[in-house]
Amino acid sequence: MSKGIPRKHRFFTSAKGDSPAKKLLIHLLLITASVIALYPFLRVVTISLRPGSQLLSTDLSLIPKDATLDNYRTLILEKDFVIWLWNSLVVSLTTVIV
Repeated sequence: MSKGIPRKHRFFTSAKGDSPAKKLLIHLLLITASVIALYPFLRVVTISLRPGSQLLSTDLSLIPKDATLDNYRTLILEKDFVIWLWNSLVVSLTTVIV
């Protein structure tokens, strides 16, 4: 016999809907988790925009004063980046296939 549609846990839904305080708490938790997850990525991008002489600086600004794309130019034009990227792709795809 059919039991019908399973009911969700009461914490997630209610007959009246979620209270504004509960919605606010959930949104605050999600925003906090998003900031924690994105901070390392933003930090790496910020450091990559610094000139070589300021790489070890402890400045926490999002855009460095002397921001430059020289590090990316060096990576693409002077290093074997395409080969490194190809090798990573081959290893990843081989792992997925196996």
